[in-house]
Amino acid sequence: FLGGTSGHSLYAALLPKPSIMHPLASLWPGDLAAHEGILLLASFHRHMDEQWHSCMDMICDHLERGSIIEAGKDTLRWALFSVISRAFVMNSKKGPVVTMVPYLDLSNHWTPTRQDDRSCPCVFDETANSALLVAQRTILHGQEMTHSYCEASDSAMLCQYGIAPMAPGRNRFNRAQVCVPLEAVREDSVVEPLRPFGAWTNSALLSARMHALQLHGWRDQSRPLTFTVPEDLGGRGPLLAVASLLAMDTLQDVERWRVSPLQTSGKNLHPLVEGRAWRLIVGWLEEAHSSAVRATEELVQQSGNSRNSAEATRIRLALTTAAAGEVLVLEEALSSAEQRATLCDVRAAGG
Repeated sequence: FLGGTSGHSLYAALLPKPSIMHPLASLWPGDLAAHEGILLLASFHRHMDEQWHSCMDMICDHLERGSIIEAGKDTLRWALFSVISRAFVMNSKKGPVVTMVPYLDLSNHWTPTRQDDRSCPCVFDETANSALLVAQRTILHGQEMTHSYCEASDSAMLCQYGIAPMAPGRNRFNRAQVCVPLEAVREDSVVEPLRPFGAWTNSALLSARMHALQLHGWRDQSRPLTFTVPEDLGGRGPLLAVASLLAMDTLQDVERWRVSPLQTSGKNLHPLVEGRAWRLIVGWLEEAHSSAVRATEELVQQSGNSRNSAEATRIRLALTTAAAGEVLVLEEALSSAEQRATLCDVRAAGG
C-alpha cells in the first residue's frame, strides 16, 4: 500500500496484523461489542469505532474512490491500527505531537504480574530530540525488553492496543464509570435512592442547579453526567461536588456552589448535607455495579457457548475479564462511599 518508493516501506513490512482482540481487527460483531452495562469499556469501544469511521470519511475526501477500493478496507484498517497502537506522544516547540518511532515501537507492553508489581524492565525516555528505550535493571541475554505503554485500565488497553487482560483486579490502573441519571437533576420529585432525604424540590431550586452545572461544563443536558472512579470520588473530586450540589436545598447554598464548587462540597458542608451527598453517590454506584454485574454474567454465558469460534471465544473471555475488573473497582468505590455516608451520620448525630 505504501509502495516500494516509500522510505518507510521496509518498516511497514515489519508491522504485524492487528491483534484479533482489537476492535479494528474484526470490528466486533454486535453481540461481542462492549455492553452498555459496562460503561467504561463501552465508552472506549465507541471511541474506537468513531475513529475508524472518521478516518474513512477523511480518506474518502482526499483519495479517489478507486484508490480505496484498490487498497481495500482491510489494509486501511491495518494502517489505522498501526498508528493508533504504535504512535508515541512526544514534545515539540509547538506542544505535544503524535509521532511514529520506527523499530522502537516494536517493543511489547509490559504487564505486571501482581497489583503492586513495579519492576518494569525498560522505560521510554525522550531527551534532546531523541527517543530512547532505557533499561531500569539488568536485562539478561535473550530476555525481552518491554516497557509500559501507558498507565491505563484493562478496558483501555484492550480497545487501544488489542491487549487482553491477564486476570481481573491485577491492573492497579483499572477504572470504572458511573452515571448521574438525568432524573436526579431534572425532576422535582425523586424517589429513593436518588434523593432519599426529601420528596419535593421547587422549580427555582431545580433551575439554579441546572444553571450551575451548565456553567461548570454540563453542555449537553440531554445526556447524563458521567464520572470515572476512583479518582472522581475523592474529597475534591467532581462526583462528590455534583452530589453535594444535588443535596443542597436552599438557593443560597446553590449560589455559593456555583461560585466555588470545591469550597462548598464534601467536608465543607454540614454533616447532614454531606451525608445526603454520599447517599446519592451510593445509589448511583449501586446502579452502575448492578448493571456491570449483569453484563459480565451475560458475557460469561456467551463465552461458554460451544458454537463460538475459537476467535470469538477469546474475544469474549477478554471482554469478560475487563468487565470483571470494572466490577471490582465499583465494589471498592461503593464500599468507600457507604463508609463515608455512615461517618457523616455519626457526625450529624453528635451535633
